[in-house]
Amino acid sequence: MNLLSELKKFDGKRIQPLEKIALQVAGDSQLVSLLIGAAESDDLRTQTAATWVLRRVREDGHAFSDAQCSEILKLISSVDDWEARLHLLQLLPQINLPKDLEETLFRTIANFLDSEENKFVRAWSYNALISIADQASQLRDETSRYVSRGQREEAASIKARIRNAAKQVDWL
Repeated sequence: MNLLSELKKFDGKRIQPLEKIALQVAGDSQLVSLLIGAAESDDLRTQTAATWVLRRVREDGHAFSDAQCSEILKLISSVDDWEARLHLLQLLPQINLPKDLEETLFRTIANFLDSEENKFVRAWSYNALISIADQASQLRDETSRYVSRGQREEAASIKARIRNAAKQVDWL
């Protein structure tokens, strides 16, 4: 399978080609690493396709190595496509968060709250901040301030995501 050519079959709408890739990638650590590399592509559709498959593979039970988790998390600040960023934010609570990335990742995602126009990305950014702070207790006070601001200022759809994320932790 030529992973890159398979990813390029994604038309931006129909996910059947991506589901096929996910079935082939599951359990193959080398293909997962190739997917991570594909997510770094300059082509926005390839970014979206690769991150969708990564999220699906994890949802289907594949555990990423610690090194792969670090690489995936670093993608959050480098992908340009909003859908790719959304997939990574949705994936974040499901993978191991290395201690050395907690602070940097938190700052990167917190910046999305002010800079990102897409409501889905903003909503899942709150979710990701809560997830990070659940593991990194030193970030909980700051997260609580972000959450309070979001509950006051954001659209109803974003407030709903904040409420759902807050239900998952016992410190908010």
